[in-house]
Amino acid sequence: MPPTIQDVKVYFNQKGMPEREAETFFLFYEKRLWTSKRGNFFKSWKSIARRWIDALLVEMPWRFQRQGR
Repeated sequence: MPPTIQDVKVYFNQKGMPEREAETFFLFYEKRLWTSKRGNFFKSWKSIARRWIDALLVEMPWRFQRQGR
């Protein structure tokens, strides 16, 4: 079951990420109907969100002030 925008915002907030990143993530996957490149539905949106956040931190660590994780 896909998350709501509020679910995503809460999750990203818990991870110390800004709301705009949560919205970007949500809109990206909402447009793709929460499916992978091969068209399979994701079993866990949180695992996808975790990878999204990790990729952001690797690519642009200076953009995000993280307080714990």
